[in-house]
Amino acid sequence: MARHLTRRLLLIVALVAAGASPLAAQTLPGAPGAPTVTTGLGMITVTWTAPTTGTAPTGYRLEFFSASPRALLAVFLTGPDRVFSAAVPNGSYLVSVGAINAAGTGPQSAETAFTVGPAAPSVPSAPIDLRAVVNGPSVTLTWNLPATSPVAQSFWVEVGTASDASNLGVYDTNSASTTVTSAMLPGLYFVRVRGRNAAGVGAASASVSFLVTAGTGCTQPPFAPIGLTRSVVGTQVSFAWNAPISGSAPTQYVVEVGSQSGQANLVQFATGTPSTVLTTTAVSGQYFVRVRGANACGVGPASNEVIVAIP
Repeated sequence: MARHLTRRLLLIVALVAAGASPLAAQTLPGAPGAPTVTTGLGMITVTWTAPTTGTAPTGYRLEFFSASPRALLAVFLTGPDRVFSAAVPNGSYLVSVGAINAAGTGPQSAETAFTVGPAAPSVPSAPIDLRAVVNGPSVTLTWNLPATSPVAQSFWVEVGTASDASNLGVYDTNSASTTVTSAMLPGLYFVRVRGRNAAGVGAASASVSFLVTAGTGCTQPPFAPIGLTRSVVGTQVSFAWNAPISGSAPTQYVVEVGSQSGQANLVQFATGTPSTVLTTTAVSGQYFVRVRGANACGVGPASNEVIVAIP
C-alpha cells in the first residue's frame, strides 16, 4: 500500500514539474474577439478569434439581438470551431460571442452589427457650400451635398431672423435641384438647408445671411468695419467702430456674438441703422464680438474681434 501511494505521489510531482498537473484548476475563458459577419443570399457566416486569457474553450455561446428595438432573439451553443453559419430573415441585427469551458461561460465579446437584405435608407448629409446671391428683391440660393451623402429627393429651406432660426418659415423645394430662386421682401435673413428623402430629413447646413432692400444703391457688399472697441460698466456694454474706408457704404450692421473666438453661436442681430455705436446689456460671462457691414448687395467681412467680460 505504502509503495503504491509513494508511486502515485511521485507521478503527480513529475506531472507538476512538466506543467500538466491534474490538480490544475480550470479558469473561466476571457471574452473572444468581436465577431466578423459576412452575408449573402439570406445566409450569414460568423467568425471570431479565441480568448487570450483563461483556460482554452471547449465551445462557444452566440447571442443574437434585433437592432431596433434591441431584443434578444436567439442563443446558439457551438463546439470549439470558431465559425457559425445560419439562414437569417432580412433585418438588422447584433451578435456577440462568449467562450465556454469546464469552469463555465466567460464574458461576451463586443457586439457586431449587421444587416441581411436591403440596407435601411439613410437621411442625406448636411448640405455644404451654401451661398446666396441677391439681385434686387430676387435671392438665389445654391448649395452642394457631400460626395458620400445619400441621395436627397428634395430640400428644406429654413428662413429666420437669426442664425439657425426658422421662425420665418420652412419651405420644401419639392425638387432634387441644389439651386432655388425666390423673391423676398426687404429685410435681413438667415437661411440654412436640409436634405430630405424616404428615410427622413437630414442635418442642417451652416447658416448664411443676406440683406434684401427696396433699392440697390450699391455695387458690392461693404468692406470690413475697422477699429471696433468696447467699454464695460457693470452689465452695460458700449461698442463703437468706424465705417469701411472704401467700397459700397453700409446701410446697417450685423453684430455677431460667440462663446469662442470666431464663433457667432450666441446671437447675431442687425442694428437696422448705419450708426457705428451700440449700447446694450449682457449677463455675466465672456463674449467674443465682431461687426459686419450690410447693404442691399449683401453682408461684408467681419471687423476685428473684441472680448467682453461681464463680472
